[in-house]
Amino acid sequence: MGPRDDFVDQYIEERAQREPEFPELVEAALERRKLLRELAAAREDAGISQTVIAARMGTSQSAVARIEAGGADVRLSTVGRYAAAVGKRISWAIDSRSGSATARKPARREQNRPVTRNRIGAPGRSRTSTHGLGNRRSVR
Repeated sequence: MGPRDDFVDQYIEERAQREPEFPELVEAALERRKLLRELAAAREDAGISQTVIAARMGTSQSAVARIEAGGADVRLSTVGRYAAAVGKRISWAIDSRSGSATARKPARREQNRPVTRNRIGAPGRSRTSTHGLGNRRSVR
């Protein structure tokens, strides 16, 4: 670790020792965030409000604010709709990874774990859980 590294660099380095693909995941997240910042700047430069963008996308102003804040892992289709609402187009490219070409084995806690969905259909914590063959039971 160099003299100008901060706690984030230290964390990435320590985590990379356990999970070699972690720095690539961080880099991908930074690239996504940069793209969303560019779209937000294009919206502001065009003088378009979040409310207008939301109407063009068919969503709420608060959803647009969350996208711009970077607090959500936004789907590719949502990024494309946002760009179109701003009058831009996203061009996608596939690059070679610098690491191994093999897929990683999921961590033990990820294996055989059902995906739950919250009330708006996003993955995450849910107030209901599926037990058996589709029987729903409240888990308050």
